[in-house]
Amino acid sequence: MPTGPNPLPVAALAGPSLGIVPALAGQLDQMTDAGGAIAPTSKSTAGSAAFGQVLFTYATAQSLTSGFTTPTIVTPPSGTNPLTLSTYLGGFITDLYVGSNSATPFAVTVYSGATPIFYGSCKGDTGPINLLGFETQPMVTPGQALTVQLATASATTGYLYIAGFYQ
Repeated sequence: MPTGPNPLPVAALAGPSLGIVPALAGQLDQMTDAGGAIAPTSKSTAGSAAFGQVLFTYATAQSLTSGFTTPTIVTPPSGTNPLTLSTYLGGFITDLYVGSNSATPFAVTVYSGATPIFYGSCKGDTGPINLLGFETQPMVTPGQALTVQLATASATTGYLYIAGFYQ
């Protein structure tokens, strides 16, 4: 038993194990601790939005036989934010996950309006795009629609999760 300023045993200080969401366990293993007991926290679920921010999330599973482009996920407003009385800065992507049910690779493109702001390639069995807590936070220009395009991949279902905020 440890001694010193904190006489409680270490086990008494441990919190509950959060575990891993079973459906994503294979994709999230590289993000866990050595024992696999702690699942990552995406920025979109890490807490409430700050003053003047609005959180957004979008998730879908789609056949990629003909490719798939999302409908508009969010269009960050332009002009003045009535809460902060400052100009809207735009939308920021904090979390991105793309996976699939096959070994067929396909391209992934994230757009701000017609401008690509992220390119990637997904191969479901060994190379999903797993950017939970995406530190570079690609920006969606105020007034421009955020959309994601998953390219054609025969006999493949693509899985997409994207989240962030605008302010």
